[in-house]
Amino acid sequence: MKGEDMTPSLKTMRDIIRLLLLPAFVTVLSVYAQDARLQINHLDRLAPRAIEAIEITLDETSLRAVTKLATLSAREQAKLMEQLNRLKGVYMRGYEFANDGEYSEADVDALRAQLNAPGWQRIVEVRGRRGEKDEVYLMPQNQEIVGFAAISTEPRKLCVINIVGQIDLVEMNLLDKQFEFKRCGMGLGGRQRNR
Repeated sequence: MKGEDMTPSLKTMRDIIRLLLLPAFVTVLSVYAQDARLQINHLDRLAPRAIEAIEITLDETSLRAVTKLATLSAREQAKLMEQLNRLKGVYMRGYEFANDGEYSEADVDALRAQLNAPGWQRIVEVRGRRGEKDEVYLMPQNQEIVGFAAISTEPRKLCVINIVGQIDLVEMNLLDKQFEFKRCGMGLGGRQRNR
């Protein structure tokens, strides 16, 4: 075998190089995997065509300020504050249009391409007869959820929710309650159907 022909010092050198490169490789992968923020700004151009537009862009600093404006009970506000302290950002774009075809499939495909990156896992996909489609993605890391993304489409609606940071799935309803994701046609628990 090729490795057996090596002198002990060359084999040792190769092992040392592998040991030195492994942590660097793992660090690069973990940094790459930690980026749960989606690039959704390309959707902003849809706002002028929409009859209703919801755009939320909250980075870490903005999230801290929002907790002071929360309209929740004192107990819920304390829980929300705890959760927001673990987050790095909340981003949402929601558009409702008067006509079909106001957004393109390319707009949605650009989002899905980002969610096909290493680290993201699609956990829900629901398709309706009238062209509705809901997708939910999580980014797990070290036994924690560090990213959440949801895409909800209908012929006249488009909604994207992206939450970045350590997420407690049990307490996500507080985020839903504070940021009113349901107005986008989809809460964190799934699509809100008209009855």
